[in-house]
Amino acid sequence: MKKTVALIMAIVMFVTMVPITAFADQATVVTIGADLSQQQKDMMFKYFGVEANKVNVIEVTNAEEREYLEGVATEAQIGRKTFSCAYIQETEEGNGINVKIANLNMVDSAMIATTLTTAGIYNCNVVAASPFEVSGTGALTGILKAFEKVTGEELDEEKKELATEELVATSELAEQLESKDSATGIITSVKEQVIESGATSEEDIRKIIKAVAKAYGIDLTDEQIKSILKIMQKVAKQNYDYEKIKSTLKGISTKAAKDLDIDLDLDIDISKEDAKGFVAVVGKFFQGIGDFFKSIGNWIAGLFGGGEKEKAETTNKDNTETENKDLGILNNTDDSLLGDGAIVNSTDESTINSDTVVESKEEQTTDSSDETDTGNEDGAEVQGSEGEGSTGTEGNGSTDSEGEAASEASEAPTQE
Repeated sequence: MKKTVALIMAIVMFVTMVPITAFADQATVVTIGADLSQQQKDMMFKYFGVEANKVNVIEVTNAEEREYLEGVATEAQIGRKTFSCAYIQETEEGNGINVKIANLNMVDSAMIATTLTTAGIYNCNVVAASPFEVSGTGALTGILKAFEKVTGEELDEEKKELATEELVATSELAEQLESKDSATGIITSVKEQVIESGATSEEDIRKIIKAVAKAYGIDLTDEQIKSILKIMQKVAKQNYDYEKIKSTLKGISTKAAKDLDIDLDLDIDISKEDAKGFVAVVGKFFQGIGDFFKSIGNWIAGLFGGGEKEKAETTNKDNTETENKDLGILNNTDDSLLGDGAIVNSTDESTINSDTVVESKEEQTTDSSDETDTGNEDGAEVQGSEGEGSTGTEGNGSTDSEGEAASEASEAPTQE
C-alpha cells in the first residue's frame, strides 16, 4: 500500500511540473527606440497591438547599437539616434523564424530572418518597425536584446557580432545588385550549403559562392565574393544545428527564387571533413535522446490539454498553401496606422493587412526626397533619418544637435 501511494505521489508531482510551460502564454518583449517622442512610442505600441503596461518593455539606445555596429557599419549607417522598435515572441521548436518589418528601407523581413539564424536563433516571431522610414541596420540590436530577455538565455557574443556583420554586408550587396531578393537569396543559400556540407576550406566555400551566384544569374565581382567569403569562413567555424535552421533557410531561399522567377537547383560537390562529420553524428545521437524525453513530456502534457498549440494554416497573396505555422504577433499589427505608401514586408505575405502599403521602396509612387515632416500626431508619416549629419524628427519639426532642418534630412538616404 505504501509503495502504491508513493508511486501515485511521484506521478502527480511529475505531471504537475510538466504542463507548466504548456499552459503558460508565449513570452513577448517590446523594444523601443530611445530617441522616439512619447507620441511615437504610443503609436508603435498601438501598431504592435499591445498595451505598454501589459508587456515587457526594453529601451534601446544608440550606444547599444554601436557596441555591435562600430567597425562593421559606416558612421552614416550607425547614425546618432535610435528609432527602430521590435516586438518579439518566443515560439515552439520547429516553428522557425517569421519576420515582418515596417518602414525599414535598407533591410527586409527575409534579410533579418536569415541573419537571426546566424545569431543562433532557431524559433521566434519578430515584428521590426519604425513610425517613419529609417534604414533598419540598427534594428537587429533591439531584436537580439529582446530575444535574450524573452528566453532568459544569453546568445553567443561571437555569433551576435557575426550576425550584425552579415546583415550589413547583405544590405550593402542588395544596394549594389539593386535587389534585396538576390542579395538575401545568395547569402542564405551559400550559408545553407556551407553549414549543411561542413565546408571549411577557402577553396570549397569559394566554390559554393560561385555556384550559388550562377544559380541566381548573378555575376559577382571579386570584391563581392571576397566579402561573402570572409563572412562564410566565420560561419563555418561556428557550431550550428543544421536540422534546426534548415526550414527557415530553405523557406527564405525558396521565396527569393520564386520572387526572382528562377529555378534554384543547387547540386554542389563539396568534400566533408571526417572530424566534423563525426561531431555531427554524435550531436544527432544526443539530440535523439533529448527528443525521446521531450516526446514523453509532450504526451503527458497532452493528457491535460497542454500539448503543442494548434497552428493556423495560412495562405499567401497567390492563394498558395503555406506551412502550418504559428505566426502569432505578425497577425496583430495594424498596417493602416502607418499611412499610405509605408514600406511593409513579411516572410509570410498573409500577415500584411493593408492595401495602402508597399512591399519595397521601389513600389512607392512618390519620391521620398520630396517628403518632409508633416507634424502628424501619431508620427506615422514623419520622415526621419538616423544617419550621420541627418535629422531625427519627432513629428514636431524639431532638429537634431547639428541644428539641421527636418526637410533637409529627406535629401539623404534615411539611416539608423
